[in-house]
Amino acid sequence: MLSDPDELARLVAQRDRVTERWHGAAKAAAAARVEARRATEASQMANAREWQARQDLRLARRAVDTASPSADEPDDRPDQ
Repeated sequence: MLSDPDELARLVAQRDRVTERWHGAAKAAAAARVEARRATEASQMANAREWQARQDLRLARRAVDTASPSADEPDDRPDQ
């Protein structure tokens, strides 16, 4: 048992500092998890936009290919 009041006060202060650091670390970890989740969501959105842009490009190319006369077909368009 601790009989020295100064030693007891020192240990209580040390415990308080450790508890404060632990809470600070827990808050920092929670903030890091939130930031990681936001970064993941942003990355997923960017990937989805890129995928959609590629799909749009494929559709546009397909439309151009079907609208363009092939080399085997005569060009019926008037000369400009």
